[in-house]
Amino acid sequence: MPVTNLTRRIAHRPASEFSANPLPRIPAGAPLVAQRERLQPLRYAAAAGSLAAYLMLGACSSGTPAPGPSAGTGPSGSGGVSTSSTSSTSSSVGSGAPATAAAPTLHGYTFPAGMVAGRAGGGEMFSRIEGVLALPATPGPHPLVVIVHGSYPGCIDAPQDKLLPGVATIAWPEACGTLRRSQDAGLTMGPEYVRATASFGYLARELAARGFVVAAIDVHAKEEFDWGGEPDAVQMQNALVALHVGLIKRMAGGESLGLPWAGELKGVVDFDRVALVGHSSGAGYALAADLAGSVPGLRAVVALQPVINTPPVGSAKLKPALVVAGQCDEQVGPDTPIQEAKELAAKQPDAVVLTAVVARAGHIGVVAGGGSDQIGLVRPLTTGDCATRLSPAPTQGAVTQLTADFLTTAFAGGAAYRLGAATEAPVTVASLTGAATVVTAPVATLPATLSPKTISYDSSTTQVVPPKPADLVLTKTRN
Repeated sequence: MPVTNLTRRIAHRPASEFSANPLPRIPAGAPLVAQRERLQPLRYAAAAGSLAAYLMLGACSSGTPAPGPSAGTGPSGSGGVSTSSTSSTSSSVGSGAPATAAAPTLHGYTFPAGMVAGRAGGGEMFSRIEGVLALPATPGPHPLVVIVHGSYPGCIDAPQDKLLPGVATIAWPEACGTLRRSQDAGLTMGPEYVRATASFGYLARELAARGFVVAAIDVHAKEEFDWGGEPDAVQMQNALVALHVGLIKRMAGGESLGLPWAGELKGVVDFDRVALVGHSSGAGYALAADLAGSVPGLRAVVALQPVINTPPVGSAKLKPALVVAGQCDEQVGPDTPIQEAKELAAKQPDAVVLTAVVARAGHIGVVAGGGSDQIGLVRPLTTGDCATRLSPAPTQGAVTQLTADFLTTAFAGGAAYRLGAATEAPVTVASLTGAATVVTAPVATLPATLSPKTISYDSSTTQVVPPKPADLVLTKTRN
């Protein structure tokens, strides 16, 4: 099955920093548009979803949130870039503890799978309809944050997989089939469906503790060529974001939709105050949606290690954006996300565009339950600071702290950002325009991670999208 329309930016790094499986080199000084290279027909992480190619080719509101670190004056932002870094814990500002006395509530939900607009050239694709919803313990209405995951494989042989050994899964032979295939590197394809939404439960929980309603939504269909044709990733993600927001709105309006806790949403959500948070290809989508103005009520965007599959287009006024990079990112490198942010700032120099680089952080470490950063279409960085990479727990804590602090200030209408950082995960920040200032605020403790396997899902029988046509045969089921 061809992968003809997926492109990915490849950061130029010295050859000495790469593993034995380097990605194509980019000539020094090449313009960014030249870095949007065509991938080989490998489906992996930020650029694809199925493991078939691995196995063939041997690779691959009116209410505002409770405050976090308080907004400070920061360095002068009158002329351009302001930067700051920290590794100190001498201050009690933003301790990383939940901002409310009572813990937020997390609900996993699943509706019957069906057809969603998103096929390249028009038409619908098959998609699973599920997510994780996090609700604050405090009265609403609260802003809504939608989390969009990246493109790690959707169907795996869970007992053998080394890329995603700790993720939550569910047997789903309808879409994943029953065969189990693997290779020595630990990349697999099998009947267990990856519940990617649960891998961002840690982030949803902390944002809910800060006073946001959070929905982490399933978007695996954006790269599943086995589910009814070639997907248009942007269109599919637009459709799925709109679908899940619509479902939340229906429940907030009094419909149960077959879920026992739907009544908890009544009066809780402010749908005119929305943020997008994405990781990897989901982060690339979030930035594109900001520029295109495709998400109603959008007020802020957080892009965690963004992968831009297609150049963002549009002329909507950019909402405040935070772009986060990992110093030791094995997939997109540390420089590419920052360059993406610089391009956005150049397009609209009056917009708030901030960057943050987490020291020694990799890419897979942001995914709770993720495993090896040495397999697949990767270029592990192993020299200098990256000789000892940051472990997953502080990586997830760092991106959670940055995201929560940024959104708290953005939704309060502030222009002076203080983003928390801890000794175990130092952060360097910058403001790329004169529209805002940013500094780091030392924190003693980062937010805790959360095992994706601890999140339970309630299944509804309510059909919220058209069912799969009887004559649509999903490729992986052809065993």
